[in-house]
Amino acid sequence: MWTHHPGWAWWNVTRPVRWATWASLTNWWGWGGYYAEPIYYDYGSSIVCDGETVTIDGEEYASADEYAQQAIDLAATGAETIAAAEQQQAADQIEWMALGVFALTDEEDGDPSMFIQLAVAKDGTVGGSYFNSSTEQTLPVQGAVDRETQRLAFTIGENEQTVLETGIYNLTEDQAPVMVHFGEDRTQTWLMVRIDPPEEEQAAAK
Repeated sequence: MWTHHPGWAWWNVTRPVRWATWASLTNWWGWGGYYAEPIYYDYGSSIVCDGETVTIDGEEYASADEYAQQAIDLAATGAETIAAAEQQQAADQIEWMALGVFALTDEEDGDPSMFIQLAVAKDGTVGGSYFNSSTEQTLPVQGAVDRETQRLAFTIGENEQTVLETGIYNLTEDQAPVMVHFGEDRTQTWLMVRIDPPEEEQAAAK
């Protein structure tokens, strides 16, 4: 997974690899005050989608369609930023902080075959790669973080309607619940579990 991103060579990722902690991320972004307080996205508990309405902490927030469209739009902003940087041959000028490599799984499936490698830029753009070990398929990942809500959304490959979302703080933890939007009509809650880096990377980071 560590070498499966087709354009990884031009990524200016912090080296040696150290996963972002909440403190390192907020310092890197220059966040303070309100923005320094982490927001944990707990799908199915504090954030509930019943198919019609999304409630947050027991209060109605938006219709399910509106909430899904927000995630689609957020992910699209990151995709547009990455595409523009590549077109202008300026992709290697983007500075990234590694968030980690995660196994992506339906919580009912204990044998994951999907893996996501993520990094975030200072402007909130999210990039990375997806690898399916069953099919040997590798696809780029693109998305963005909403700084006010700390909501992070991304898409995989050219599928713009299937969007995965979580909180940026969630991704500094070892496990992160993820809401998967299949268009505006259907959602599922999945799980992203952090994968430890190879031994040589761990040794280099010491």
